[in-house]
Amino acid sequence: MRTRRDQSRSFGGYLDEEDEYQMPGERIFLAGFDGVKSCTGGALPEVKLALERTRCLKGGGPLLKTPSEVGDFLAKHFGCQPQEQFLAVGFNSRNEVLGVLDVGTGGIDSAAVDPRVMFSGLILMGASAFIMAHNHPSGDPSPSRQDVDLTRQLKRGAELLTIRMLDHIVISRGGEIHSMVQAGTMPP
Repeated sequence: MRTRRDQSRSFGGYLDEEDEYQMPGERIFLAGFDGVKSCTGGALPEVKLALERTRCLKGGGPLLKTPSEVGDFLAKHFGCQPQEQFLAVGFNSRNEVLGVLDVGTGGIDSAAVDPRVMFSGLILMGASAFIMAHNHPSGDPSPSRQDVDLTRQLKRGAELLTIRMLDHIVISRGGEIHSMVQAGTMPP
């Protein structure tokens, strides 16, 4: 069995004895760069990546089987937002909800989505599948050309990471739901 000191060496020495490394679960602290000097002689700021689960779900979260169930589940997140909000719902291998990621909030008719933010959150929660969802404050749940293009891009990224994209759901201000899978508009 490898010791923490051996693990530290395997990460190029970036971990020191005060850093913790555990298998996914409760707490992970990696890559404390304190003490590293830049080429100008000044110390770089300390950088740490941390994940801490504050609670564990017993037996997984709710099981969502249909787009309308997803819409009902997400209604509390979108409410009557005056701007677009983009969320990702992570699922375990039994399709139970692991969590909801707030990926981005934008303006009245668009929201910037950084795939790195979404995928890092899904990976950290241990998701094996996800549903993308966003609202259309205009009241029309029809996906725009940009929505379809973004879905295509994120689906390709998900395939590389072996995380299944189950659907992209658009919810209107009035609660009307458009499922790209049900409508046959989900990119291949």
